[in-house]
Amino acid sequence: MISMDSECIPDEVDDHEYADVCVTSPDIILGNCYHPSLTPNHKAFTRLPIRQQVLLERLQRQCRKWNHKPYFRGSVPNTTVAIVNGYSKADRLLNCMMVDNKYNASVPYGRCNLINFCPYCAYLKGQDLLKKYARAWRSGCWYWMVLSHKHYVCVSDTAGDSILDVWEAIRACIKEMKPLFGGFIAWEELAVNSFWPEVLCTPHTNLLIRHSSQLDVDAAAQRIATQWLASTLSVLPNAELSPVLSPAHFHKILTYVKPIDVLTPYNTGYQATKGNGEREMFHQNVRCFFEGYAVNTTEYHEKRLPGRRRKRQLPITRRVFLYGGNCHGSASRPLGIRPAQRRTKAHQALINLMVMEGKEDELASRINDDSEEE
Repeated sequence: MISMDSECIPDEVDDHEYADVCVTSPDIILGNCYHPSLTPNHKAFTRLPIRQQVLLERLQRQCRKWNHKPYFRGSVPNTTVAIVNGYSKADRLLNCMMVDNKYNASVPYGRCNLINFCPYCAYLKGQDLLKKYARAWRSGCWYWMVLSHKHYVCVSDTAGDSILDVWEAIRACIKEMKPLFGGFIAWEELAVNSFWPEVLCTPHTNLLIRHSSQLDVDAAAQRIATQWLASTLSVLPNAELSPVLSPAHFHKILTYVKPIDVLTPYNTGYQATKGNGEREMFHQNVRCFFEGYAVNTTEYHEKRLPGRRRKRQLPITRRVFLYGGNCHGSASRPLGIRPAQRRTKAHQALINLMVMEGKEDELASRINDDSEEE
């Protein structure tokens, strides 16, 4: 049985609400159920659409196999909301660590690399960044920026700014600021603020900046403003910049790769909706989000397939991570450690030691600050 975290379930959940609905439509039954609680053992399971039944059974098999891993066990409610509401890569997500790896004999199972919805792959990506750049720490040389805009994006508002518009504007700003940096690591992130009464999101980009001297903040702000005004966005930008003060803080930022939290706004919206068709409209909003997410994270590139003369427009998943300057692998003196070296046990042991020492130093610093205040 799939385990559930009781803290994730709202106080007012009526899983038997579907029993009072005198209908036989699987879609209407699905629209009245509390989705995070859906499992093959749920009373309404056999009355759900066939597609959702198959996905839930596969999720249960995945969780049963990897129940000892907190990344799989703790993410089941969030994953359930995604797969039953039309997440376009649900099959790939449920194949993660379930199918044989045909490309790498040292890794027996294939991974989905869907870091926006797979907590295990998000964790692995964060650890890879840590092993790649942890040794590049130098005091006074690293800065942390979160670049976004000042208001939410309404997914259903076709006349307003879109998630993709904001991300593209941020990429243009980063490109404009690139001469000011020695190097940078950037990754796009999406925060879902609400599913009800409207689908509201905050697309933003995390930017870890490497600069050997004092960063010219005014010049960076000017370039952001100039590039933002050149875009078609109707909302002003919001940039938060702060120095990275300690090795422990640097390590924490490198591992700050997390999947999208759809469970929290789902629970809030579910509790706010009752009868009169509100719950079906609420679930329609959830499905609308996943439809829009598929559009905003897919790019079409022109490629020629083997044996074909003409090129075709093929869908490609949008890149989440961007690298520049001496943080890019092609730099003359890259700061990152090469894959072959960072995968060795000796290097991993060194990184573990650095992380442990960083935490101890930060703890000692806090104790010292507290004693001085007293």
